[in-house]
Amino acid sequence: MDVRRLVEEARDSLGLLARIAEGQLCVEDADGEVLCTANGVRAGGGWVKVPLRIEAEKVATITTRCGHARLVGELAAAILFGVYRRWLVVEVYRETVTGSYEALAEQNRRLADFAANLEEEVRVRTRELDATHARLAREEKVAAIGRLSAGLAHELNTPLACVRSNLQRLLEWVPLDGESAEMVRESLDMTDRAAGIVRDLRGFSHVDDVGLVKVDMNEEIDRILARLQVPAGVVIEKNYGQLRPVEVDGGLITVALLHLLENARDAVDGSGRIGIETAMEDETVVVFITDDGPGIPPEMMRHIFDPFFTTKDVGKGTGLGLTVAQNIARGHGGELTLECPAVGGTTARLSIPCAAEEGTV
Repeated sequence: MDVRRLVEEARDSLGLLARIAEGQLCVEDADGEVLCTANGVRAGGGWVKVPLRIEAEKVATITTRCGHARLVGELAAAILFGVYRRWLVVEVYRETVTGSYEALAEQNRRLADFAANLEEEVRVRTRELDATHARLAREEKVAAIGRLSAGLAHELNTPLACVRSNLQRLLEWVPLDGESAEMVRESLDMTDRAAGIVRDLRGFSHVDDVGLVKVDMNEEIDRILARLQVPAGVVIEKNYGQLRPVEVDGGLITVALLHLLENARDAVDGSGRIGIETAMEDETVVVFITDDGPGIPPEMMRHIFDPFFTTKDVGKGTGLGLTVAQNIARGHGGELTLECPAVGGTTARLSIPCAAEEGTV
C-alpha cells in the first residue's frame, strides 16, 4: 500500500475539507511521518485523531482540530478510502479483462457494491456536516438575540411597572364612567401582556442561571396540570413511567414544561387529545407531549425554534416559548425536539439527564 501516493492524490480534496471546516488537518503514516497538512481560516477546540484503516490494517492517522473535529476526521478518512477504492476498481478491471464472462460479471457486482456503499457513506457524512453547520448558525443567532433580549427586558421592566401602577391608581381613585373604566382596564390588560413578554425575554436570556434541585418529572407535570387552564373539551391522557429524579433548576424546568403543555393545549383549540408520556432512556428522563392538532407545515419546521417565530395568530403568541424551552433543556445537558407526522398532530420530546445517584462521583 503506497500511502504517500494515496495522500498526494487526495491532497486537493483534503485542503477543501479543511477550509470548509475552518480548521486544521494533518495526515501521518504508520511511522509518524507527516504526509500532508491542510489549514482552514481558523481553528478551535482540541486535536482529535482518527485512524485510516485499509482492509483492517491501520495505514495512517488523521489528526484534526476544528469545531467538529471527529466528524471532519471521519470525512477525511472517507475521502482517502474513496481514492483507495478507485485504485481497487482499476486493479480489478485489469484482472478481469482476461478472465471469463462469469468472472467478469462477478467482479462487476463487486464494483457496484463498492460504489453504492461509498456513495451512501458520503451522502450520510455530507448530511451530518450540513446539519451541524445549520445548528451552529442557529445557536449563534440565538445567543446574539439572547444578549439583546436581556437588555430590552431590563430597560422595559421599570417603565411597564410604573405605567401599570399609575393605571391601577387611576382606576381606584378617579370616578370613571363605564366606557372610560373599560378603557383603563383594557390598558391594564395590555400592560400585563407586555410584562409577560418581558418575563419571556428574561427567561430566554437567563437560561443558564440555575440553582439545582432534584425533581420528579411526573410530580412536576401534575403540579403544572393542576393550574393549567384546560377547556372542558380537551382530554388529557397520562402514561407515566418509573423515573429517577433529575437535577435541575426547578423554576426553569417548570417554564419549559409549561410552554410545551400550553402549546399542546392551544394546538387542539378547545377540543381534542393531549397525551403525556414519561420514560427512562439509559440515564435520561424523556417526556413526550403529543397533541392531535393540525400539526406544523413542513416549510415552517426549520424555523420553529427561531426566536420570535410563531405559527399562532397575531397577538396570541410571542414566538419565544419553544426557544426558551429548548435553551432550558440544553442548559441542563438535555434536548428538545419536535416531530409532526404527515397525518397531523405534534409530538414534543424533552430529554433531561438524571441526577447522579448518592455515593457516585
